[in-house]
Amino acid sequence: MLSSPLSVAVLVVLYSSLVNLLPYKILYRFKLYTPINLIFLIILLILNRDLEFSSLGISPFNLLSSIFLGLIIGFLTLLIGILLIINLGRRIKFKDPRFFFLKSPQTLMFGVFVHILIGTVIFEEIVHRGIILARFQEIMSPFNSILFSSLVFAIWHIVSITRLVWPSIKFTIRILHFQYAAFLGVILLMFIGGLTFSLIRFYSGNIAGSVVAHGMINSGTLIAFYILRQKDEKD
Repeated sequence: MLSSPLSVAVLVVLYSSLVNLLPYKILYRFKLYTPINLIFLIILLILNRDLEFSSLGISPFNLLSSIFLGLIIGFLTLLIGILLIINLGRRIKFKDPRFFFLKSPQTLMFGVFVHILIGTVIFEEIVHRGIILARFQEIMSPFNSILFSSLVFAIWHIVSITRLVWPSIKFTIRILHFQYAAFLGVILLMFIGGLTFSLIRFYSGNIAGSVVAHGMINSGTLIAFYILRQKDEKD
């Protein structure tokens, strides 16, 4: 069993880093991202099999209230995020190599319901707001467990941000100091996202709310990028 929160955190960050170092044309063209994540999740659950489902936030209790809270947070965040993306999208040329598969409504639907919902949102919520948060709660206060699990969530994204967001930052921002500031700003947003999802999970007592909020934000962002891509191709 893997009971130490530090060992779990190191394992998941190492996994995320290795996966995001793989060629994206292999991961996304052959649709390997979701099955690889699910295999890792199964292994992680086996290694943490002493944890009960209720400690992971997987429970019928407070299900509806958790979903409702997730809907509110997700909608408000999504509204602000889409407005920013559409506004910034007029000036930023996105260089994210994952978006080459966003060529049709069919690939968009696959991206939303398989890649985002299953391969990213459900996977990440069980890992971070389920296993990692539960492990930290075993050795520290709720506040500190939320803080440290959110920090792990931000670190988890460093390699992917470097490969996916950094090219767009360098292409758009010419001053090096501002490039680094933007890069750190994206990591800070990941930390804030982790805090938000953890608070939903903690106060509702159920992981469903964080899944809903996370799913709305990621799916909405992908749809916004799809719209921008279609606009760029027409122009």
